[in-house]
Amino acid sequence: MVIVLFFPAFFTGCGEERNRGPSDEDVDFKISQRVSLDPDDMNDMDFRGGNESYSFTTTGTDPYIYSDPLSKNIEEDYILTFEYTSTADFSLQLYFSPPTSESRSVKDMALNNTQDWETFSVDVKEQMERFDWGVKGDLLRFDLGGNSGVNIKIRNIRFRARNAKEEEAAKEREGFLQNDLELSEAISEYLDNDFSAHLSSVKVSKSDVIIQGSIPTGDDDLFLFELMPGESIFDLEGSDNAIPISENHFEIKKDRMGTHDGVQYDRLLSRWVIIERTQNGSKISSHVHYADNVEPRRILEGENRFGMPIRQLGQIGKMRFLNRTKK
Repeated sequence: MVIVLFFPAFFTGCGEERNRGPSDEDVDFKISQRVSLDPDDMNDMDFRGGNESYSFTTTGTDPYIYSDPLSKNIEEDYILTFEYTSTADFSLQLYFSPPTSESRSVKDMALNNTQDWETFSVDVKEQMERFDWGVKGDLLRFDLGGNSGVNIKIRNIRFRARNAKEEEAAKEREGFLQNDLELSEAISEYLDNDFSAHLSSVKVSKSDVIIQGSIPTGDDDLFLFELMPGESIFDLEGSDNAIPISENHFEIKKDRMGTHDGVQYDRLLSRWVIIERTQNGSKISSHVHYADNVEPRRILEGENRFGMPIRQLGQIGKMRFLNRTKK
């Protein structure tokens, strides 16, 4: 059995469900609404069968078929499911019509070739809400890959309620989307903020990192905080190690090499930010600043195979580039 929970439509898991008959409903959910297909509204396919079982042979590179209009509104039955066989792998794309447009579809759902009946299921709640789809009279369009000569059988197309595993997966997905939305809003607020504290320079020398900046007069609870690579600007749990800022125009020097959890690391890739400590925790008070002035640890010396100093070659290349741009 293939179960899909999209990203953007949901793949919840997969398994196999071989040689199932049309009446073998062995899970604890009700069938809400069956979906029938309209053989008068298809493309690049030969059609055989009817009612709830359909057989197709694709005859071109754009095979698709529309459903009949929904007979009633879909309420909480977010799982579209059907059984199928196919003589070749194909990629399913679903359009939520009307209107029929690429922006109102989900695609790249891989269905494997199989001689035995497989069950395919997909959770489309996110698409129903985004496209305002699922009321009486709405249509689905099934695009069945892009190859001709493929024999496909489909039966028992229907919408049903989620089972327990699908409900759990959907809650995890919705929690992820909510966290993603909150993070997106926090990033937008951070980018739009005109902070009164500023970092103006982060210079990395062979042995030190020198951070310069300014803070408003009278702010006594501001600190310089280091964000290591991979750490979020909204995760300030380690702010207890932040450095107090005591001057309005400040310069703070740190060793270039630091230690984290007993492992030595280079602060070349660290980010720096000013934070404020409040009763409710720490919050960002400046934009983040990367190193913008890096002193090389070594300068390449010597001569190339033509006997020219390597450092001089850089100047020659620069002169040639300038000469070409002047022509």
